[in-house]
Amino acid sequence: MSRGGRGLAAERAPALWLCDLAAAAAPLDRLDQHIGLLSAKTGGSPHTSSEQKRRAHIALRALLAGLVGVDRARQPFEISAAGKPRLAAPQHVAAVVGSVAFSLAHCDDYALIGLSLGGDIGVDLELRRGIRIGPERRALLEAAAVRLAKGVALPAGDGDGRFLQAWVRLEAVAKATGEGISTLLGRVGARGRLAAPVAGDNGANAGFDAIDIKLPETLDAFAAAAFHGAADAGAGAKLQKLPFDFESLERLAAGRWSPMSATCPLAAGRS
Repeated sequence: MSRGGRGLAAERAPALWLCDLAAAAAPLDRLDQHIGLLSAKTGGSPHTSSEQKRRAHIALRALLAGLVGVDRARQPFEISAAGKPRLAAPQHVAAVVGSVAFSLAHCDDYALIGLSLGGDIGVDLELRRGIRIGPERRALLEAAAVRLAKGVALPAGDGDGRFLQAWVRLEAVAKATGEGISTLLGRVGARGRLAAPVAGDNGANAGFDAIDIKLPETLDAFAAAAFHGAADAGAGAKLQKLPFDFESLERLAAGRWSPMSATCPLAAGRS
Protein backbone atom coordinates (compact mmCIF):
# COMPACT_ATOMS: atom_id res chain seq x y z
CA MET A 1 0.00 0.00 0.00
CA SER A 2 1.62 3.20 -1.18
CA ARG A 3 1.87 6.31 0.96
CA GLY A 4 3.64 8.31 -1.75
CA GLY A 5 6.48 8.98 0.70
CA ARG A 6 4.23 10.70 3.22
CA GLY A 7 4.41 9.71 6.87
CA LEU A 8 1.34 8.86 8.90
CA ALA A 9 1.97 11.83 11.17
CA ALA A 10 1.09 14.13 8.27
CA GLU A 11 -2.16 12.27 7.72
CA ARG A 12 -3.66 12.49 11.20
CA ALA A 13 -6.06 15.28 10.28
CA PRO A 14 -9.40 13.81 9.19
CA ALA A 15 -10.12 13.72 5.47
CA LEU A 16 -13.46 14.94 4.12
CA TRP A 17 -14.64 13.90 0.66
CA LEU A 18 -17.58 15.37 -1.25
CA CYS A 19 -18.97 13.00 -3.87
CA ASP A 20 -21.10 14.12 -6.82
CA LEU A 21 -22.81 10.80 -7.37
CA ALA A 22 -24.46 11.86 -10.62
CA ALA A 23 -21.20 13.04 -12.18
CA ALA A 24 -19.32 9.97 -10.95
CA ALA A 25 -22.11 7.45 -11.60
CA ALA A 26 -20.56 5.58 -14.54
CA PRO A 27 -16.99 5.52 -13.12
CA LEU A 28 -18.24 4.30 -9.73
CA ASP A 29 -20.32 1.56 -11.36
CA ARG A 30 -17.32 0.54 -13.46
CA LEU A 31 -15.04 0.51 -10.41
CA ASP A 32 -17.42 -1.78 -8.57
CA GLN A 33 -17.59 -4.12 -11.55
CA HIS A 34 -13.80 -4.04 -11.87
CA ILE A 35 -12.78 -4.79 -8.26
CA GLY A 36 -16.06 -5.83 -6.62
CA LEU A 37 -16.24 -3.40 -3.73
CA LEU A 38 -19.95 -3.91 -3.10
CA SER A 39 -21.32 -7.41 -2.87
CA ALA A 40 -23.32 -9.68 -0.61
CA LYS A 41 -20.21 -9.92 1.60
CA THR A 42 -20.38 -6.25 2.49
CA GLY A 43 -23.62 -6.84 4.35
CA GLY A 44 -25.77 -5.22 1.68
CA SER A 45 -27.01 -6.09 -1.77
CA PRO A 46 -25.23 -4.52 -4.74
CA HIS A 47 -28.70 -3.40 -5.85
CA THR A 48 -30.13 -1.21 -3.10
CA SER A 49 -33.40 0.67 -3.17
CA SER A 50 -31.46 3.73 -4.30
CA GLU A 51 -28.82 3.65 -7.01
CA GLN A 52 -27.24 6.79 -5.62
CA LYS A 53 -27.10 5.28 -2.15
CA ARG A 54 -25.37 2.24 -3.65
CA ARG A 55 -22.85 4.51 -5.36
CA ALA A 56 -22.25 6.38 -2.12
CA HIS A 57 -21.25 3.07 -0.52
CA ILE A 58 -18.99 2.24 -3.46
CA ALA A 59 -17.26 5.58 -2.97
CA LEU A 60 -16.85 4.93 0.76
CA ARG A 61 -15.37 1.49 0.21
CA ALA A 62 -13.07 2.78 -2.54
CA LEU A 63 -11.63 5.30 -0.08
CA LEU A 64 -11.29 2.64 2.61
CA ALA A 65 -9.58 0.35 0.10
CA GLY A 66 -6.94 3.02 -0.42
CA LEU A 67 -6.13 2.75 3.30
CA VAL A 68 -6.59 -0.93 4.18
CA GLY A 69 -6.64 -2.73 0.83
CA VAL A 70 -9.47 -3.97 -1.35
CA ASP A 71 -9.87 -7.28 0.48
CA ARG A 72 -10.53 -5.57 3.82
CA ALA A 73 -12.75 -2.91 2.26
CA ARG A 74 -14.99 -5.63 0.80
CA GLN A 75 -15.70 -7.19 4.18
CA PRO A 76 -18.87 -6.60 6.21
CA PHE A 77 -18.67 -3.80 8.72
CA GLU A 78 -19.01 -4.44 12.42
CA ILE A 79 -22.20 -2.76 13.63
CA SER A 80 -22.54 -1.54 17.20
CA ALA A 81 -25.71 -1.97 19.22
CA ALA A 82 -26.57 1.64 18.38
CA GLY A 83 -26.01 1.01 14.66
CA LYS A 84 -22.56 2.61 14.22
CA PRO A 85 -20.53 0.81 11.55
CA ARG A 86 -16.85 0.09 12.03
CA LEU A 87 -14.18 -1.48 9.87
CA ALA A 88 -13.36 -4.92 11.20
CA ALA A 89 -9.59 -5.53 11.30
CA PRO A 90 -8.05 -9.01 11.62
CA GLN A 91 -5.53 -9.71 14.35
CA HIS A 92 -2.46 -9.45 12.12
CA VAL A 93 -3.30 -5.98 10.77
CA ALA A 94 -1.32 -3.09 12.25
CA ALA A 95 -3.13 -1.07 14.91
CA VAL A 96 -3.15 2.10 12.82
CA VAL A 97 -4.99 0.25 10.06
CA GLY A 98 -7.49 -1.18 12.49
CA SER A 99 -8.15 2.29 13.87
CA VAL A 100 -9.49 3.74 10.62
CA ALA A 101 -12.81 5.40 11.43
CA PHE A 102 -15.32 6.62 8.88
CA SER A 103 -18.69 8.26 8.48
CA LEU A 104 -21.00 8.57 5.48
CA ALA A 105 -23.84 10.99 4.80
CA HIS A 106 -25.92 10.67 1.65
CA CYS A 107 -28.47 13.15 0.31
CA ASP A 108 -29.91 12.76 -3.20
CA ASP A 109 -27.05 13.10 -5.72
CA TYR A 110 -24.39 13.93 -3.14
CA ALA A 111 -22.50 12.09 -0.45
CA LEU A 112 -20.10 13.32 2.21
CA ILE A 113 -17.49 10.92 3.58
CA GLY A 114 -15.26 11.46 6.60
CA LEU A 115 -12.14 9.39 7.30
CA SER A 116 -10.02 9.52 10.43
CA LEU A 117 -6.90 7.76 11.71
CA GLY A 118 -7.06 9.54 15.06
CA GLY A 119 -10.40 8.44 16.51
CA ASP A 120 -14.08 8.39 15.68
CA ILE A 121 -15.62 10.84 13.23
CA GLY A 122 -19.13 11.82 12.20
CA VAL A 123 -20.34 13.79 9.18
CA ASP A 124 -23.74 14.94 8.00
CA LEU A 125 -25.11 16.63 4.89
CA GLU A 126 -28.50 18.22 4.21
CA LEU A 127 -29.78 19.89 1.07
CA ARG A 128 -31.82 23.04 1.58
CA ARG A 129 -35.48 22.38 2.32
CA GLY A 130 -38.33 24.02 4.15
CA ILE A 131 -38.43 23.40 7.90
CA ARG A 132 -41.60 23.18 9.97
CA ILE A 133 -40.83 23.13 13.67
CA GLY A 134 -42.11 24.98 16.69
CA PRO A 135 -40.12 28.04 17.80
CA GLU A 136 -39.32 26.68 21.26
CA ARG A 137 -37.96 23.37 19.99
CA ARG A 138 -36.10 25.14 17.20
CA ALA A 139 -34.41 27.42 19.74
CA LEU A 140 -33.52 24.47 21.97
CA LEU A 141 -31.89 22.49 19.16
CA GLU A 142 -30.07 25.50 17.76
CA ALA A 143 -28.69 26.37 21.20
CA ALA A 144 -27.47 22.79 21.65
CA ALA A 145 -25.79 22.91 18.24
CA VAL A 146 -23.93 26.09 19.22
CA ARG A 147 -22.67 24.46 22.42
CA LEU A 148 -21.52 21.37 20.54
CA ALA A 149 -19.45 23.66 18.30
CA LYS A 150 -17.82 25.38 21.28
CA GLY A 151 -19.93 28.48 20.89
CA VAL A 152 -19.54 29.03 17.15
CA ALA A 153 -22.62 30.94 16.02
CA LEU A 154 -25.02 29.63 13.42
CA PRO A 155 -25.65 31.56 10.16
CA ALA A 156 -27.68 34.70 10.73
CA GLY A 157 -30.62 35.96 8.70
CA ASP A 158 -31.65 32.61 7.19
CA GLY A 159 -34.17 30.74 9.31
CA ASP A 160 -34.21 27.43 7.45
CA GLY A 161 -30.49 27.58 6.72
CA ARG A 162 -29.74 28.33 10.34
CA PHE A 163 -31.73 25.34 11.54
CA LEU A 164 -30.28 22.98 8.91
CA GLN A 165 -26.75 23.98 9.92
CA ALA A 166 -27.70 23.28 13.52
CA TRP A 167 -29.16 19.92 12.54
CA VAL A 168 -26.07 18.70 10.67
CA ARG A 169 -23.94 19.63 13.69
CA LEU A 170 -26.17 17.54 15.93
CA GLU A 171 -26.20 14.61 13.49
CA ALA A 172 -22.43 14.73 13.07
CA VAL A 173 -21.84 14.54 16.83
CA ALA A 174 -24.40 11.74 17.18
CA LYS A 175 -22.59 9.76 14.48
CA ALA A 176 -19.17 10.41 16.01
CA THR A 177 -20.19 9.27 19.48
CA GLY A 178 -22.14 6.35 18.03
CA GLU A 179 -25.21 7.04 20.11
CA GLY A 180 -27.53 8.05 17.26
CA ILE A 181 -29.59 11.19 16.89
CA SER A 182 -32.51 10.04 19.06
CA THR A 183 -30.29 9.43 22.07
CA LEU A 184 -28.43 12.69 21.53
CA LEU A 185 -31.69 14.63 21.35
CA GLY A 186 -32.78 12.90 24.52
CA ARG A 187 -29.63 14.14 26.21
CA VAL A 188 -30.43 17.67 25.06
CA GLY A 189 -33.55 17.30 27.17
CA ALA A 190 -36.40 19.59 28.16
CA ARG A 191 -34.13 21.48 30.56
CA GLY A 192 -32.59 23.28 27.62
CA ARG A 193 -29.05 22.09 28.28
CA LEU A 194 -26.98 18.99 27.63
CA ALA A 195 -27.44 16.38 30.29
CA ALA A 196 -24.37 15.26 32.22
CA PRO A 197 -22.72 12.26 30.50
CA VAL A 198 -23.34 8.92 32.14
CA ALA A 199 -20.19 6.99 33.08
CA GLY A 200 -19.36 4.49 30.35
CA ASP A 201 -22.01 5.91 28.05
CA ASN A 202 -20.92 6.13 24.41
CA GLY A 203 -23.00 9.28 24.25
CA ALA A 204 -20.51 11.23 26.38
CA ASN A 205 -19.18 14.02 24.18
CA ALA A 206 -15.66 13.52 25.62
CA GLY A 207 -13.92 15.96 23.34
CA PHE A 208 -16.10 15.60 20.26
CA ASP A 209 -16.69 19.02 18.74
CA ALA A 210 -18.73 19.94 15.67
CA ILE A 211 -17.36 22.12 12.89
CA ASP A 212 -19.18 23.50 9.86
CA ILE A 213 -17.96 22.40 6.44
CA LYS A 214 -17.82 25.01 3.70
CA LEU A 215 -19.37 23.52 0.58
CA PRO A 216 -19.09 24.78 -3.01
CA GLU A 217 -21.34 27.78 -3.59
CA THR A 218 -23.13 25.92 -6.39
CA LEU A 219 -24.39 23.36 -3.88
CA ASP A 220 -27.23 24.74 -1.76
CA ALA A 221 -26.61 22.48 1.19
CA PHE A 222 -25.30 22.35 4.74
CA ALA A 223 -22.66 20.07 6.22
CA ALA A 224 -20.76 19.47 9.43
CA ALA A 225 -18.17 17.11 10.85
CA ALA A 226 -17.42 16.05 14.41
CA PHE A 227 -14.26 14.51 15.79
CA HIS A 228 -11.96 14.87 18.79
CA GLY A 229 -10.72 18.43 19.10
CA ALA A 230 -12.47 19.54 15.92
CA ALA A 231 -13.05 23.06 17.18
CA ASP A 232 -9.30 23.49 17.71
CA ALA A 233 -7.92 21.48 14.79
CA GLY A 234 -10.74 21.74 12.29
CA ALA A 235 -8.72 23.86 9.90
CA GLY A 236 -6.63 20.77 9.21
CA ALA A 237 -9.58 18.83 7.79
CA LYS A 238 -9.69 19.66 4.09
CA LEU A 239 -12.72 19.04 1.89
CA GLN A 240 -11.88 17.33 -1.38
CA LYS A 241 -14.02 16.34 -4.33
CA LEU A 242 -14.11 12.72 -5.40
CA PRO A 243 -12.65 12.29 -8.91
CA PHE A 244 -15.14 11.84 -11.75
CA ASP A 245 -13.07 9.49 -13.92
CA PHE A 246 -12.42 5.77 -13.61
CA GLU A 247 -8.62 5.96 -13.78
CA SER A 248 -8.41 8.37 -10.85
CA LEU A 249 -10.89 6.36 -8.79
CA GLU A 250 -8.95 3.17 -9.50
CA ARG A 251 -5.68 4.77 -8.37
CA LEU A 252 -7.35 6.08 -5.24
CA ALA A 253 -8.77 2.65 -4.36
CA ALA A 254 -5.38 1.06 -5.03
CA GLY A 255 -3.70 3.36 -2.51
CA ARG A 256 -1.47 5.02 -5.10
CA TRP A 257 -2.12 8.18 -3.17
CA SER A 258 -3.51 8.24 0.33
CA PRO A 259 -7.19 9.07 0.89
CA MET A 260 -5.94 10.99 3.95
CA SER A 261 -3.83 13.34 1.85
CA ALA A 262 -4.58 17.04 2.04
CA THR A 263 -4.25 17.18 -1.75
CA CYS A 264 -5.63 14.65 -4.18
CA PRO A 265 -3.39 15.30 -7.22
CA LEU A 266 -5.55 13.81 -9.94
CA ALA A 267 -8.69 15.45 -8.57
CA ALA A 268 -7.13 18.88 -8.14
CA GLY A 269 -8.88 21.59 -10.10
CA ARG A 270 -11.96 19.53 -10.92
CA SER A 271 -15.22 21.44 -10.81
